[in-house]
Amino acid sequence: MYAKTLVKVDFSIQGMVNSTGNDYIIGILEEMGAWIRDHETGEPLKKRFVYSYYTYDPADISVSLQRPPIIFTEFFVDSVTYNSMYAAVEPSVPQGLTQNKIEEIMAYMGLSLNMQSTFGITSSDIEIVG
Repeated sequence: MYAKTLVKVDFSIQGMVNSTGNDYIIGILEEMGAWIRDHETGEPLKKRFVYSYYTYDPADISVSLQRPPIIFTEFFVDSVTYNSMYAAVEPSVPQGLTQNKIEEIMAYMGLSLNMQSTFGITSSDIEIVG
């Protein structure tokens, strides 16, 4: 799976990878962490996701992932947001998917949210593929 922008976006990223430009962006889930739990109660507090972003050419996306990423970013989801995302995703998930696949779909919903805030775009500017 991956998420891609349907429009070119401006970016000026300073951090783990420094990059500036105006291009189409593709996002990939690199890591989905375990729940970070309250030390006393064991209640889940938040879950960590790591995404990488690449520029891409709409004529040939396959070349994109061979380039260096323009940014790695972390995204944390609290348990309330996670449960809301699960409730939103569950009705549209085909029957028979594993829990891991459902969580991957949710992770890409989180990636879409992260892309929106990182690049100043809306959900209609993003397509999740796969």
